[in-house]
Amino acid sequence: MKVTCAKLEVIVRNCRREDLPRVYEINLKAFSQPHQMVEFSWFYEMEPSGTYIAVDKNRNKIIGFVFGVYRPVFFYLEKADIKDGWIPLIAVDPEYQKRGIGTLLMQTIEEYLRSKGAKEVKVEVRENNTGALEYYNKIGFEIHKKIPNYYFDGENGIVMKKNLQKKIDIQMKLKPRYTSCIKCGSFNIRYKVPFLLDLNCECEDCGCVWPVVFEEKIK
Repeated sequence: MKVTCAKLEVIVRNCRREDLPRVYEINLKAFSQPHQMVEFSWFYEMEPSGTYIAVDKNRNKIIGFVFGVYRPVFFYLEKADIKDGWIPLIAVDPEYQKRGIGTLLMQTIEEYLRSKGAKEVKVEVRENNTGALEYYNKIGFEIHKKIPNYYFDGENGIVMKKNLQKKIDIQMKLKPRYTSCIKCGSFNIRYKVPFLLDLNCECEDCGCVWPVVFEEKIK
């Protein structure tokens, strides 16, 4: 998937094994208490199709990543007979933060988990990471529970969850203003991940790029 984000051309694709060193490097830059390399290898081996990276196309540089897993919810020691999604790893290179890359990665992994059948997705956040708590709340997550001494240093963890089905309900009530290129009229447009309000469409014939805009509810 290719989008234009704040004058930055970004490609989101699945992570490859050879990308892991750069992903780990971003992790070291983004967190004061970074994850270990073994965690990235472990989650990659667990579900490689659920690992994505964002690439600055002009510089051919990996600038962010997200790893998602679709598995039984009893991973959280909860008794249930359904499955949900889990996002254990996500970060954006500090040089590229505040430009929508994190949101793009979150939307990508949510679409993936939804396609696998997940009805909810969960993340864990350090209790004192108010910035992350506010961000996840902004994009639809709610606090689910607190896990005492969750992290290795003894800090509590906050589990947040988001209902993925709500997005489908919203999507069914909206329609895009443009279904063909606004410049040449071609219907050959990139619309692989529809209904993401902050992304752009691109015409594959003339290269014209324009924002995804919604104009009315479908009755």
